Amino acid sequence: MQSSKNASLIAIMQAGVLTSGVLVSGLWNRILGNTIPPAAQMFLDHGPLVLGIPVVWILGFVYINIQPGFPELLKRAAFWLGPVILAGCVVLVLRASLFPLMNMHWGIAGADAGE
Repeated sequence: MQSSKNASLIAIMQAGVLTSGVLVSGLWNRILGNTIPPAAQMFLDHGPLVLGIPVVWILGFVYINIQPGFPELLKRAAFWLGPVILAGCVVLVLRASLFPLMNMHWGIAGADAGE
């Protein structure tokens, strides 16, 4: 279960999710200007830095699994930290990409004029 192949697939998914977050934040910056939410602004300002998250995790996982002195429980914990980080990245990217949609005014201009 905790093979290097599975860990590399999780790291690739993490990088893909974070890349989509950076791209969506750039899209919202283009559409909305400087009124984007803080989560999207964080991706816009620190995009290259957040892409280091999967790199740091996979390096830590490989180091712990290569060294013979680490207990099996720590090796499992290092593996399962990857999906936890992936889930956190998904939540952060969804917040950055969907929050502007929830705050837009979708009404037709002048619709309240009859009241």
